[in-house]
Amino acid sequence: MLFSSWFEVGLVSWNTTEALEAGMVCWSVWTHRNDLVWNSKHHDVSEVVAMTKLNYVEWFNAQKLNVTDASLNWPTAVPVEQWTAPDFPFVKVNVDGALFSAQGRYGLGLIEISAAGLVLGARSLSREGSLQPHIVEAIGVKEALS
Repeated sequence: MLFSSWFEVGLVSWNTTEALEAGMVCWSVWTHRNDLVWNSKHHDVSEVVAMTKLNYVEWFNAQKLNVTDASLNWPTAVPVEQWTAPDFPFVKVNVDGALFSAQGRYGLGLIEISAAGLVLGARSLSREGSLQPHIVEAIGVKEALS
């Protein structure tokens, strides 16, 4: 089974908590993979799990729910940050790039969030090219500004 097929089936059958946990694990694996590819930093599984838990707490805090790292009974040396909405009328735009060197491609993901915390727009794209990570990120910023 392909990962995408497994994930789509899961999103239909998992409850909200399970879907959120799966999303947090995927995000943590993705960010650690980027750290390996772009910064040659090797992380062990415990760091990936710790980041998953931290992201889970941050997400709940961003939703203004009463969940803290202490309530989950796991220690972390990383400070817990809370997402804050931009001041009206500003928006926040997050950009992330990925390199697929073996295929000679790169990808971008963009999301725009309003002062009310609503998603105003999102985009992903894949293009041909073997570029440096900072160039891919710069293209992402340019696309976001477009």
